[in-house]
This record gives sequence, structure tokens and C-alpha cells, in this order.
Amino acid sequence: MTIAITHTRREGTLIEGTSRGDGSAEILRLREYGRTRRQPFRWSRNLDCWYLPHSRDHATYTPSLELLAQRLRNAGFEVTLTIDNADLRAVEKWQRGGSAKGFFSRNPSDPELEIEHQELTEEIEHWEAVIKDAEARGFKVWSRADFTRGDFVLYRGTWYEVLRVNAKSVTVPHIHNGTGKRIVRATGNRHDGWTWTAPYDDVSGRKNADEMQPPQAEASEQQEQAEQPMPAEEPVPTEKPTPVEAPAAGANWQEGMALVLITSKNSRSSRKRALWAMTRRKAQAVCGDPRTSGRSYMLTWTDRPGVEGVDWEWVPDNGSLDPVVSDLGVTPRREWTAAAQAPAEAA
Repeated sequence: MTIAITHTRREGTLIEGTSRGDGSAEILRLREYGRTRRQPFRWSRNLDCWYLPHSRDHATYTPSLELLAQRLRNAGFEVTLTIDNADLRAVEKWQRGGSAKGFFSRNPSDPELEIEHQELTEEIEHWEAVIKDAEARGFKVWSRADFTRGDFVLYRGTWYEVLRVNAKSVTVPHIHNGTGKRIVRATGNRHDGWTWTAPYDDVSGRKNADEMQPPQAEASEQQEQAEQPMPAEEPVPTEKPTPVEAPAAGANWQEGMALVLITSKNSRSSRKRALWAMTRRKAQAVCGDPRTSGRSYMLTWTDRPGVEGVDWEWVPDNGSLDPVVSDLGVTPRREWTAAAQAPAEAA
């Protein structure tokens, strides 16, 4: 059977046609692939094939795939290698007879170039129409025109102060400062001096500096409450035992269960889409890892998802985030048990 090695920007690098025990796994698991020459291929149960992590939305490192193809051929396999790194600018350069991505590998008169040019142009027009339709229905497409330095941006559930406005992103304090916080300002953080870039397609809100200040009435009320004397405690009758209080709601909070959700721009489901169940502490670590978000998706978590089948539903795990949970030492679950209710007091 022929082993097919394919790479496209949309799907990444995939290896199809292998069988269990045929000897290909030993070659694919070598940590010698990818642009860094330190990555192994991984097996995906959902894709039913091998894949190279983090290879989507990128041009491939061709020498790495050529090395893999040669190793498989030396082991006795028939191998096909198909690489499609084309983008519109590269095609236009080739059509002008110029170098594209460092190569003069295409003849400007090649009719396939015109076909690729047309396909890419149609794809761009399609997504431009999708964006316009989304904007017409109230979906906000963020850009540098929406932000100035000192504003606050809602990124992965946390408000960060904007340090710099860029063409495709805003620079904010490092996301490690956001663990357990709702608002991260420019200074006074654990990792001051460290920064992070938040792409506009991952932004979900904006406020100016004034809007991030607590309301005056609320601040005054808090101050008045702080100035009021504490009420005197009434003595407890000795003949009646005092009941033991239940643990505070925040006790051992991080070890409570949370549901990790995946959100994406292209989803039309009215229900939340759940990937895993794990403790809140582990959910914070997973969702805070930069590898768990991309151009069109991100992971979030909640400890109050609602009713399964009504408010949320399980979605397949394609295995693409296995390296993340493995590196973080997390063993995710695929079952959700709501927190137990406190027993009612006896009459």
C-alpha cells in the first residue's frame, strides 16, 4: 500500500496509508522533523492518520518531508509526496517571472498558475463576503482602528491594558500575569517587562481606561462599609451547642471541576462545545497555554456549563492538542459530573 505524505496550509502535514505493525511508526516517531528538526509525528484517532503538530496555516519545511519520504522508501514503502504551499502573492510573483519563496520553480506561462490564481482569488472573495455578512449581523471584526494605547482589550476572558497597537495585534502584559485575575494593568504585575501579542481575531471586547474604573457610587459604598464599625457579637447560649459551619465556598476552589470548551468563529452551533473535564487549576493552565488558540479558535473554561444536551454538548477530540495536555501533565476526562448539593438539614 502506498504511503501518502501531503501538506496544505489548511490541513497541515498528514501521513496516510500506514498500517499497525508495518514498521512506519518507528520512523515517524523520530524527533527529527518539522522546521526545528526536533518534532515527531503523532497519531490522531479522529483523523485516522499521522500528523505533524503545529503545521497548519504554515508553509512546510520541504527538506524535512523529503528526508521522511526517503527513509520510508529505504524501508521498502512506496511513497508519494505532495506539497501545496501556494498563496496568492507567491502565485502572482511566479506569473511575473520573479522569485517566490526563494525559488524560480514555476514557469510564468504555466496554465496551472492561472488556475491557482483564480482559486485563491475566489477564496479571498468568499471570506471577505463572510466577514461582511458577519458584521451585518452584529459580529465585530476588530482592527488597529479600534484601539489606542491605554485602552483595555478582552483577550481569553481577561482584560489587559494595551501597551502598543500593531497592524495585526495589540501588545499587552504577558498572559502569565493574568492567571487568576480579571484585569491586568500595565504595571504592578509579577512579570513586569514581559509582553504578549493578542491578534485581533482573538479579541472579544474593548473598553477605555475610564470604563475600567469602578463606578463612583460603588466605590463610595465600599468606603462607607469599610468605615462602619463591626457589629458586636452576641454571646452563644452555653446550654445549646453551636453548629459547625460548612467550609467556605472558596475552600480548595482550584481543585473543583471545570469544563474546557472550544470556541471558533465558524461554528454555527447554539450550544457550547466541550472537549474535556478537569480541575479548575488544570483548566487555567491549559487555556492559558498559547498553543491552545489559533486564528479562528480558542479554548475557554467554565465551572457552570448548564445542562448537557441543552446548553452544551461533547465534541470529538481530534488529538491535535495532545502535546499540550501531555506537556502540562494533564489527563483530561470525557465525562461531567455536576457538583453535589449540600444535604438538607434534618427537621
